[in-house]
Amino acid sequence: MLAVPNLEPTRPPLSFLDDVSSFLILATYVGVAVVLVLLVLWGTGVLRRAGLSAQQCLTLTGALTAVVVVVGVLGVLLRG
Repeated sequence: MLAVPNLEPTRPPLSFLDDVSSFLILATYVGVAVVLVLLVLWGTGVLRRAGLSAQQCLTLTGALTAVVVVVGVLGVLLRG
């Protein structure tokens, strides 16, 4: 016997998830811009002159990159 798929949604759509998803994706774009600015500032030596060591600059950039990736993945998954 063939199974007939249920064409009715099992739960109502949650419209606020679209708003959250859009916000997370926008935050990802802003985060990428901040990471790029930090990389340029690090490359030109501005951050070192401001008192940050090379290790601190890379740690800051790496941590922010990880946060941006997680936020971006969450945004894409929520958009679904």
